[in-house]
Amino acid sequence: KLEGLVDSACERESTFSTSFTEIKKLLRKGGDPLIRRAFELLVEKMSSRENDDDDEDGVGVGVSGALALEGMHVLFLRSKTFRDISVSRLQEILELAVSTCAPESLSRLCDILSEWTGRFGNSYKQLQTAERYVRS
Repeated sequence: KLEGLVDSACERESTFSTSFTEIKKLLRKGGDPLIRRAFELLVEKMSSRENDDDDEDGVGVGVSGALALEGMHVLFLRSKTFRDISVSRLQEILELAVSTCAPESLSRLCDILSEWTGRFGNSYKQLQTAERYVRS
């Protein structure tokens, strides 16, 4: 069920909110193993270009990657387990985001990292370094 919800959430913006409401309910009941699985599914979506539309130059705009990043943001704010996993694999997340997202998504990545740093930077020092890296 989780896989289907993540697929739906990352498919298009119109289904993101509804799907993520269901994902959050499922994760509350499923605990840490399901949270880990959600992380893996979102990373897969960030690295996948199958649902991306091409712009005029034939360059993918990273729709599913951008929505997966939004999903990571939602879960990062709500779950310590998700934060711990994300920070331990922060380099991978940044590389995927930088390589697969459209320029406007990179701006959103900067905003997300800024919020994460502001809220959790005392506990996760790597966030400050990541934010500086993406902004440069």
